[in-house]
Amino acid sequence: MSRASAQDIETMKAKVIQASLDLASAYPWNDVHMAQIAEKAKCELTDVQAVFPEKMDILHAYERQIDAQVMDAMNDAFDDTDSSRDKIFDVLMERFDVLNDNRASVLSMLNAVTLDPKQMMVTAPWVPQSMIKMMALADMDTNGIKGTMRVAGVSIAYLKTLRDWANDNSVDMAQTMAGLDNALGYVEKIG
Repeated sequence: MSRASAQDIETMKAKVIQASLDLASAYPWNDVHMAQIAEKAKCELTDVQAVFPEKMDILHAYERQIDAQVMDAMNDAFDDTDSSRDKIFDVLMERFDVLNDNRASVLSMLNAVTLDPKQMMVTAPWVPQSMIKMMALADMDTNGIKGTMRVAGVSIAYLKTLRDWANDNSVDMAQTMAGLDNALGYVEKIG
């Protein structure tokens, strides 16, 4: 792996993330091991572990992949007449649409993370990092004390709605939309 090109590494990352999603949809994420992921990705375990020392690193890479997909989909999606609240609602609903593409896998991973305090502590900073990117798409200010409070509010709204999304089996995601709308009402009060 030491002489692998950047493109080879990116290809391997994509294969490992997809293998992880495939395995997480078939088995509880806690029961999936790095050796299985490497085998499913058709990569050497040592190469996989050089890039992803732990399964949590794969989750973080997948989180960044979700961020990128949402940013691509929502780039230039708004005009000047849209309010920040409408924009962040649309951005986060797009995020839930992206999560739906791998729903069974995401639910398996969420269950594993929420049942393990260590994993919760490791993943906790990822949410605000992602929400800052989502808020940038919605033209929401994240600077200063008020901006920090907005980031915290949007992060909490997203996490609360994530639970609604996990329980929402409808095609139109009505429960998710209602939950997000309600949660964003609290964020709006921050200003």
